[in-house]
Amino acid sequence: MARANDEAAALIQELADLLSITGGDAFKIRAYEKAARAIAGHPEDISTLSLAGLKKIPTVGEAIAKKLADYNATGTIRQVEELRAQIPAGVRALTAIPTLGPKKALVLYQELGVSSVAELSEAVERGRLRGLKGFGAKSEENIRHGIELMRQAGERVLVDVAAELADEIVAALRDVPGCRKITHAGSLRRMRETIGDVDVLAASDDPRPLMAAFTALPLVGEVIAGGDKKTSVRTTTGLQVDLRVVPPEAWGAALQYFTGSQAHNIRTREIAVRQGLKLSEYGLFDHDSGELVVSETEEEVYERLGLPWIPPALREDGGEIEAAREGRLPRLVTADDIRGDLHTHTDLTDGTAPLERMVAAAADRGLEYYAITDHAPNLVMQRMTDEKILAQRERIRALQKEYPDLTILHGAELNIDPDGGVDWDADFLAGFDVLVASVHSHFTQDRAAMTRRFVTACENPHVHVIGHPTARSIGRRAPVDADWDEVFAAAARTGTAMEIDCFPDRLDLPADLIRRALRYGVKFAIDTDAHAVAHFRNLRYGVGTAQRGWLTPDDVILAEDGPLIVGFGVPRARGAVGSPAFRAPEQAGGRPAGPPGDVFSLASVLVFAATGRGPSGTGPDLTGLPAHLAGPLAACLAEEPADRPPLSRLLGRLAVPAGAGRRSVLAAPEAAEHPRDVRAHVGGRVAGQAQVVLPWLPGETSGARKVTVTRWRRRVGDSVAVGDPLLEVSAGRDDVVITSPVGGVLSLVRSRAGGSVRTGQVVALVGAPGTVPKRPSPLERIGGMSLVALLVAIVALTAAAGTSLFAEDVRGARPGDCVAREYLATGGAADARWLKMPCALMTVRAALSSGNGYSGYYRVVRDPSGECRQRVEGWPSTDASHAVLCLREI
Repeated sequence: MARANDEAAALIQELADLLSITGGDAFKIRAYEKAARAIAGHPEDISTLSLAGLKKIPTVGEAIAKKLADYNATGTIRQVEELRAQIPAGVRALTAIPTLGPKKALVLYQELGVSSVAELSEAVERGRLRGLKGFGAKSEENIRHGIELMRQAGERVLVDVAAELADEIVAALRDVPGCRKITHAGSLRRMRETIGDVDVLAASDDPRPLMAAFTALPLVGEVIAGGDKKTSVRTTTGLQVDLRVVPPEAWGAALQYFTGSQAHNIRTREIAVRQGLKLSEYGLFDHDSGELVVSETEEEVYERLGLPWIPPALREDGGEIEAAREGRLPRLVTADDIRGDLHTHTDLTDGTAPLERMVAAAADRGLEYYAITDHAPNLVMQRMTDEKILAQRERIRALQKEYPDLTILHGAELNIDPDGGVDWDADFLAGFDVLVASVHSHFTQDRAAMTRRFVTACENPHVHVIGHPTARSIGRRAPVDADWDEVFAAAARTGTAMEIDCFPDRLDLPADLIRRALRYGVKFAIDTDAHAVAHFRNLRYGVGTAQRGWLTPDDVILAEDGPLIVGFGVPRARGAVGSPAFRAPEQAGGRPAGPPGDVFSLASVLVFAATGRGPSGTGPDLTGLPAHLAGPLAACLAEEPADRPPLSRLLGRLAVPAGAGRRSVLAAPEAAEHPRDVRAHVGGRVAGQAQVVLPWLPGETSGARKVTVTRWRRRVGDSVAVGDPLLEVSAGRDDVVITSPVGGVLSLVRSRAGGSVRTGQVVALVGAPGTVPKRPSPLERIGGMSLVALLVAIVALTAAAGTSLFAEDVRGARPGDCVAREYLATGGAADARWLKMPCALMTVRAALSSGNGYSGYYRVVRDPSGECRQRVEGWPSTDASHAVLCLREI
């Protein structure tokens, strides 16, 4: 990006800041802030644009365009200079303190004569603020914390500033004669959130041309030190850059040496010493003879130390050495794995580009799924209304026709209120494809209140993702204070994803909390939170943060090898089935589906959930599906509607017959003859409940990183004793029964049958009797179902429950079970049958059947009088005789 854009954007932003100090119009200030983001993200160099060209920048009108023309002509903006003259420099310095607003900074200057950060710090410590109007004990504490944040940041810059500078330097020096290799190293290669000095490493037989070209770069303001091996400069913006040049044969050793943290490098040098070796930036040498052992590649260096190559993002001495020794290094998620984006904005709220341009850019990126999530109305400054958001939905539906290879999702970014509530009522929220909920206010709530706030949001069935969870702004606003263990447990329990916001000043969740959440089985959404087309490139920073958190594609929503879904939680039964991506052939032109079309659509959804492959020109691809699934699904995907089986037959054929075992329906129905017993470990306690940790497994499975849950032997709510079997896992050729290490009541399980878990991961919680809160299963909440959940609800849950869909099982129904009287409208009572099934499956069937000729979906109930008069509200029914069921009637 041209630096003129950055400088001009900084001036426009400063203009907004200065106007906020002088009491300027709030909406004009907001317009300047929006324009500053658009200018910084504009792909063209603004110094080459005419006034007409400047006006074409999104959100830049004639008045701001004239200010940019002023900058192009003079290098500054006259209005900024005038306001600088009116406002003391000390006040401007105080506004740089996080948590201190411009108006309060002006009061401090006028009332106390405070004109520097040092003076303000002294005033706070002496208690001089306490008598000022508008300054209480809380304000004093916030200011003290803001000063601490500012000092911690020091001379460090955000990762994107360092990365763009390093990219520019590498590009400029790559073609210098004699340069064999060049890249950035240090904390930037490890993708730290902030960077002190930028390290650039090059390989050449003659370093002098590289050093000369480096010091001659236009961005260099000062040469700090020069030499053939290392030259240090300070840029015109004040950032130090160190260029090191090593011989080509030492490249691998130097890259390893100058990438790892100090702690990581100490560990690798200790390993070398124990092997009689010496490790330096020039190679790995024999300690006694001084003979070079290896040096050309990082892989060779690590291999000689007895380790596999360790990804740069992990080189922090955070357990990567032990994981490497034991073969447990993860295959980290990469930008190439990411298939979609669930959090972006347009100019309908605070974005700078129109809907059409953002969608076109998403398509150009090759995304498969893309969500527009403009701000909801409770963020008042964004001026959102119901009418605006509904009109946007219609525009998205129209745009979908222009992008057949991109699924465009209509969402919103909700505001989590202080009590955990969100914008709009449940009926209105149900119309969205995906909903991100974020904290945008009341950042200083105490830990208990903030924790309740997040847990309540997670338990909202319409919330799919918690956006930028800690709400931090690096160097400007501290993270909110919450009991993250309780929040992550709630997220895992409800199937709510935690976001990794890619914006460089957020990178939220941070890496340490990502690793913590991972232990609970939380899923993550890596989202750009793009407010402009240029912000899509921030994906690299979010992925870097995910890597620092040890995330694999399996842990990330919309990753190539991870959960394969169209938006996390988007396809509630009525959203996915019949949606544009899964329509039957006869629905071309928008014609209604009818029952055969719903069968085709549902089968398409299941194929996608199982394989990740969507419909092609010849329909869904069944390659790789087990025969017991491929056969029924192929029949449902017949081109002619008349050749497809009815919905009831589809679900019946996919059901696992009673007694067939509880293996994943995606695996062959084969049971292990002699599973072995291994007792789990207790990993700690959360809210009085013991964490059950999957142990290392014996024999052939020793050291296994991942295993598959074959089935759960106990259900949530069951009592267990020490040594009771909890679950079976499949690892290698063997099945292993994991037994409980404690007694109590099973209150939470982390993975369904067929899912993967890691050894060392918390797989369940066990609490004392009477202490376990009774919560509904996430799969019983149709409003939050993902495609994976849809597949599980329709197929795997039936297997996990050990039930089938046949009438004889109805006789075993108990209060709380779900039963149905189901028949084809064209077949009459002769085609009817009673069914019993898990309530989550019943929910899906009820949703799919509405208006298609099926009726009579009920939960078995018994009131104190023994009469069965209670009707479950919301279940569709056209036959009053089925409205009341009694256990004895079945």
